[in-house]
This record gives sequence, C-alpha cells and structure tokens, in this order.
Amino acid sequence: FVADVHTTRGHRPAATWAARILGKVGEEAGIIVNDSGKYASCHDLRRTALQNWLDAGQDSETIQFLARHASFATTQKYYVENKADIIAERFRQVQSRYNGS
Repeated sequence: FVADVHTTRGHRPAATWAARILGKVGEEAGIIVNDSGKYASCHDLRRTALQNWLDAGQDSETIQFLARHASFATTQKYYVENKADIIAERFRQVQSRYNGS
C-alpha cells in the first residue's frame, strides 16, 4: 500500500487524513493493539516508535523532545514508567520459569 503524499489539489494532507488512512490500514490488516479489540492507529505507530527508541537505549530527554512533550512528567508517565513495568514483568516471568512455578 503506497499513498501519494499530496492531495488532488497538490497540498500536503492534513494529519486527520493520515490518521484515517493508517487506521484503515490497521483495520484491514487486522492488527489489534489491545485486549478490547482496538485496531492499530497513527498514535499507536507513534508510541511504538518512541518505545522502540527508548528500548534501544535512547535517553529519556531525547524521547521527550521527539514526542514534543512540554513536560518530562508526561514522557515519564507514558514511556519511562511503562518501561520499568515491562522489565519487572519480564523479570517475574523468567524468575517463575527458573523456579519451576
């Protein structure tokens, strides 16, 4: 699937246009991003990219800049704290396998 980056009038498309297209692609591909059956969206792509950069070792301040968060507290809430929860859960899973639980 390749979309032309300009509208029929030669202008750049609005963000809502891109969000609608990406939402349709997520739905048609059947990419479900949570337990309630929500299909992938533009915002999910953004979150995934930022989380991947953080997981790859990018510092939190750069993630804040890329996310365009005015407050580091917002970045911490959605990315840094989330990463700590994920690491803790992975540790518990490994520990339970090791202990035979």
